[in-house]
Amino acid sequence: MSRCLSPLPLLLALALGACGPGEPPSPEPALPPPPPPAAGDLEDEIFPHVSAQMPAEGLEPDGRMAPWSLGVQVGATLQALAEACGQHDAAELEQMRDRQRTAVVADGVDAERFDAVWTWAYRQARQKITMQPPEELERGCQSMHKLQQDAERMDAMMQPMALP
Repeated sequence: MSRCLSPLPLLLALALGACGPGEPPSPEPALPPPPPPAAGDLEDEIFPHVSAQMPAEGLEPDGRMAPWSLGVQVGATLQALAEACGQHDAAELEQMRDRQRTAVVADGVDAERFDAVWTWAYRQARQKITMQPPEELERGCQSMHKLQQDAERMDAMMQPMALP
């Protein structure tokens, strides 16, 4: 059986890096919990304030981040970025998430844990993406598109070289 490494983590790092240098995180003042979304305010309903802290479902009993949760975060972040950039249609994105969920659950992770981490990471990524100035997001999307093309070319080149 041959195994090739996926270029997705590299693609994510490069695409997010293309969105701008970013500012070092500054301590946020303690805010009261946000009020419930107003009826019909879909944006607030979809992207409520998201805690920067990993949900408990993504942690091991000793408090360390579960090894599988990093891949789930990458997948959710890539989906949010792909949506913002119009890279895939909704059905393709749903299939990607379902394939990742199936693989993680097959490795013994409870589906509810996957869902909690994926939803948290997706909302966190969407929140950051929606705060990007449009011109920065456009540059990031162009870089992501180019990186995706490069990754596809690399994958095609690597297929004949797959390890036994």
